[in-house]
Amino acid sequence: MKFPPNRNLNIMAFSMITCLFFFFTACAQQPSEGGSGISGLPTSVATPQTNCPAEHVARAAIMPELAAGKKQNLVYVYNHGFTASTLRRYEPATKSKTDILSVPNGSIYDAIVSPDGAWVLFSIQMDGQSGSQIQLVRIDGLYRQTLSCIQFIPGQLQFSPDQKMIAFTGEGAGAGIYSLNIATGGPIVTTFGYLHIVDWADNTHVYAASIPHQSVKPPTLMLVDITQANKTTDMDKPDTACIQYAFSLDKKQLFRVTCTLNDANEITGPSTISVKPVNGGSFHTIYTVADGSIGKIHAIADKTLLLYGKALFGRHNETNAGFWKIDTDGRNPTLLLDTGAAQQPDFDGIAQWSIVSRDGTHFAGTVLDADGVTTKIFVQLLSSDHSTLDASIEIASVASSAGDISIAGWTTV
Repeated sequence: MKFPPNRNLNIMAFSMITCLFFFFTACAQQPSEGGSGISGLPTSVATPQTNCPAEHVARAAIMPELAAGKKQNLVYVYNHGFTASTLRRYEPATKSKTDILSVPNGSIYDAIVSPDGAWVLFSIQMDGQSGSQIQLVRIDGLYRQTLSCIQFIPGQLQFSPDQKMIAFTGEGAGAGIYSLNIATGGPIVTTFGYLHIVDWADNTHVYAASIPHQSVKPPTLMLVDITQANKTTDMDKPDTACIQYAFSLDKKQLFRVTCTLNDANEITGPSTISVKPVNGGSFHTIYTVADGSIGKIHAIADKTLLLYGKALFGRHNETNAGFWKIDTDGRNPTLLLDTGAAQQPDFDGIAQWSIVSRDGTHFAGTVLDADGVTTKIFVQLLSSDHSTLDASIEIASVASSAGDISIAGWTTV
């Protein structure tokens, strides 16, 4: 999370003198809410609030800077039986776990780590309440605050690259993309429609795909201006409803996976990966598998895509599902993790650090067990060229009857 902007030395010195002059009272930090003890330099004297602001309004965020660490940590959510929730981080080097925030009598949803790794954005629903609060907490457990309160549970909470905006989706009667300016606060801006956020185009625009509602018509990929209501520009109108999109890290290339659905609405072959320039041109195929299925696809490096699927690339155990990597030109397909024939792999988030650690040494994902009941979070060690070096490590597991787990992303402490 990159805002507020860095302060220069003169401002920092002035702030320190001011604190001393007022006997340390005006610049006192908020008490800890169960954090891990990481120290940071506060850059604001305002006190974060956890009560709800006015309806349909966002509150400006209070985001004191935090010095970045060097140890890779995965942040994830563990909802315990839907009666309590924990925001936790895991350090692969030491295999240690540290609680960032515990919420009794409530559940945390759609947590996401900020671009700078210092903050976690999430929604929280308390037991017995129909609406939810959009909240923010620093990675050390300090400065928990409520940014907005809404009448539904938001999906796909996302930070803009400069951390001044957040966007999320709604469903049902409230279907659409919602945006909040957390740098200044102000009214919530809405673009209505059944939409799924694919990626950020810049600090004020997102790429989104329409979701066919009660129909099988193909989705439309569009550019959405989140500073204005209902301002969209169509980018791609495919002729199939079985489709996934992803963008290169520099946002110059658009990748598209097309697939085939059987009568049971399951993805089958053939599946094709194609690519085109974002600003024009037409798609050309970089890889096709005749009998396999390709699920999500995501850029994890400048020239590397991560995806999951079954019966890919003509390798052994072709009935098994797994995580794969492939070059952005369709070359060098490599199996990273075989998750088993009846298991469903997945990865969360649209940001690179939602999947791959900040130094590129690990990636994380979830697997739904063959019983269709138990979800596991694993961490996999990678080499510098994103090929497997070590077996995966299971760090959390929960049965659907006992709660749920989800990945928020990678940070450093």
